[in-house]
Amino acid sequence: MLIKKIAFIHINFPCGGAEKITTHISDELVKIGYQIYLFAEKIEADKLCLKDKSIILQQTPTSVYSRESADFIIDQINKNQIDLFICPGLVLNYLPRIRKETNCKVVYSHHSMPFWEITAKITAGEHASHKSLGKRIEWLLFRAPKYKLPHYLKKKVYNSYKLRYDEVDSYTVLCEAYAQEICRKIGIERGKSKITVLTNPIMNPPTEIKEKKKQLVFVGRLTFADKRVDRLLYIWQKLYQQHPDWSLLIYGDGEEKENLIRLSQQLNLKRVEFMGYQTNTTQIYEHASVLCMTSSYEGWPLVLTEAQAHGVIPIAFNCCAGIEEIISPDNKYGFLIKPFDTAEYVKALQSIMSDPALLKSMQSRVIESANRYTVEQVTKQWLSFLKSFE
Repeated sequence: MLIKKIAFIHINFPCGGAEKITTHISDELVKIGYQIYLFAEKIEADKLCLKDKSIILQQTPTSVYSRESADFIIDQINKNQIDLFICPGLVLNYLPRIRKETNCKVVYSHHSMPFWEITAKITAGEHASHKSLGKRIEWLLFRAPKYKLPHYLKKKVYNSYKLRYDEVDSYTVLCEAYAQEICRKIGIERGKSKITVLTNPIMNPPTEIKEKKKQLVFVGRLTFADKRVDRLLYIWQKLYQQHPDWSLLIYGDGEEKENLIRLSQQLNLKRVEFMGYQTNTTQIYEHASVLCMTSSYEGWPLVLTEAQAHGVIPIAFNCCAGIEEIISPDNKYGFLIKPFDTAEYVKALQSIMSDPALLKSMQSRVIESANRYTVEQVTKQWLSFLKSFE
């Protein structure tokens, strides 16, 4: 079939990295003749960054997971003769209905590392257990032992991935290592799979790099299970007294914000500021020297490549293949730290905060790295992917 009309679905639009990717790709595909539809249960008009006003926004009547929204989406697909429905990261039980009740092809787009749910479940459970004595007892006596049983969580998660894979016409991931891992663990031959690699793009890299300030920055959601910004505060505790001319700026919002502010106060940290959510990340990267990431798991962190494009040096734990590919195993395009070695992380930051020449030399290398992921390069991947349906 010839793909001309494409729909994406999100919960909140815009929100985070997945929504930003949809925005970038939508703007590019519209330029070359595709019609784009965006379904979401909440559309925040004041945060929209869509360049092309011909992109059609459709707000679902209720939660995107509800039957009412499923009926609405199926009706809109048929009414507008949409050819391709792309579901970035949402586990929707009505994808088989779309395939059955419309002429639309369905794509599941995986925007994180494979099987991240296993880490998230254990981390979230451990974190929640500290809220009360009762929860702590429940965790230690019942939930933790069950989660640690061989294959208990793994089997459940692997089966859910196989089901999701079987329910769609195509399945996309962020790098080849992810494709191979999914195929291996759900029992599919990579060469015969319906998995396609589509890398996350960066938009409009600057032509000129501005003078940097002595700033470490974090940019992202303030959540516990994945982002673990608390680690960054403990790392800063080891650094700030030795580097009085440097500061740490934390950009973002989320459920952990108040906890992180309290932790910062308890540690008596200096020159750390919580800057809140920012729509214009360019202004952040223009002045920052180093981007700090302390996540337990990621997919393909857009903040790393965006930072690189602006000459900001990324440092992150090697918690997934996406981060390793962006930074490179030999630390060519940033600092890749063994999970979750905070001492090594502190040492790497010490080296760059104390050596202006090293900082300068790495800036040119990270800009070179970002050129691999321009929107022009990634749009070529998308066009090849769309032609595969013909």
